[in-house]
Amino acid sequence: MTNRVVGVTGLQAGWSPSPGVSVAHSLHLARTNGMKIIGIDYHIFCTGLYLGIFDESHLLPPLSKPEFLLKTLSRIQGKTGLNVIIPNLDTEQEVYSRLQLKLKEKGIHLLIPNEKVIKLRSKLLISTFARKHNFLVPSTFPLNSHEDLSCLPQETSYPLIIKGHFCDAYPVASLEEAVVYISKLEKMWGWPVLIQNYIDGEEIVTLNNNGTPIGQTNNMLVIGASPWGNEGLRQTVRRNALGTPNRVVRYSRSSIRRRPPRTRNGVRHRFSLAVRTSFGAVLR
Repeated sequence: MTNRVVGVTGLQAGWSPSPGVSVAHSLHLARTNGMKIIGIDYHIFCTGLYLGIFDESHLLPPLSKPEFLLKTLSRIQGKTGLNVIIPNLDTEQEVYSRLQLKLKEKGIHLLIPNEKVIKLRSKLLISTFARKHNFLVPSTFPLNSHEDLSCLPQETSYPLIIKGHFCDAYPVASLEEAVVYISKLEKMWGWPVLIQNYIDGEEIVTLNNNGTPIGQTNNMLVIGASPWGNEGLRQTVRRNALGTPNRVVRYSRSSIRRRPPRTRNGVRHRFSLAVRTSFGAVLR
């Protein structure tokens, strides 16, 4: 493969930007003679399509229609010579993995694992994996229909967390509110929808081996979150201070103040806390 024509997805560049924008910038800085970078996304108002780092930009059909996605990619290949795609969204991984062999037959290679490996990171498997390795996790119940909501254990009480099996999560304080968000997530991501016990308070998560943190000392403590739960404001903390959120080396931005817990729909919200290690992993 001499002349690489690379398609990059996940190009939202606004609040909580998608990773495709950074991937495209990296390719742009490292590009060699003959390489073309193609921006491909699902919405005409996706801001990353207009950043001026792409040789061409094209729109894709919804992921819910993989047969049309395959036809559209074939058409883009005919126009541009597309031969590599880097899917950057979690929601794309499973769909593209199922199309991997068909795309390879057309001469389009994907920078993703195979379907079996991708399914291993499913939220449905997190509780089983955590308990197997002696991690404490909140009780999690998968719902495959609205009727399953009535089958929750009697000791289950509100507030609860409603999660899509790909992404998105909402705290709910009542059965009525739960029904609304279950319907919303089912329409967006399909079944199953996950229900978890709500755990109040701050959290800090790191990767360690028998109490010893893994990785370098550049750990980022997230002190602010968007309405979707994405980290927004960060602080750098020392490795030996990971268990103590108040011991901060420096602010990643000046004049950031920690705000008190908020209450919405009867559920008490604190800022989501997480640790970003120097090798780029964020664990929640």
